[in-house]
Amino acid sequence: MLTVGEKTIYCDLCGEQIKLTPKDIKNTVLAKLSDDEIIEKYFKCHLCGAKYTITITNRRTRELAQRRRAIPALIKKEPNPIRREELAKMDEDLKQEILELTAELKRIWGRST
Repeated sequence: MLTVGEKTIYCDLCGEQIKLTPKDIKNTVLAKLSDDEIIEKYFKCHLCGAKYTITITNRRTRELAQRRRAIPALIKKEPNPIRREELAKMDEDLKQEILELTAELKRIWGRST
């Protein structure tokens, strides 16, 4: 488990303060299936090399995330308050589905490091 302070991350193994940049976040393919790839997004402690998984995704979770990223712009443009509420509910439903799917993927594909 990772310790997160106020916008500061500390390695649980060595206590090193980790300042993440986009180049620190890596992706690796855990499995290639017939019509899908299981991808792990992670980073490592700069000092001791401890690996921290951010998320594990499959095609379905990536598609849902892409749909979810489009919703704020739709809400912003929508003049109808009822439709804005429907879009917000859709966003929450997508978020919940993504959380459930990624938890299952992490349970199946997650590794101890």
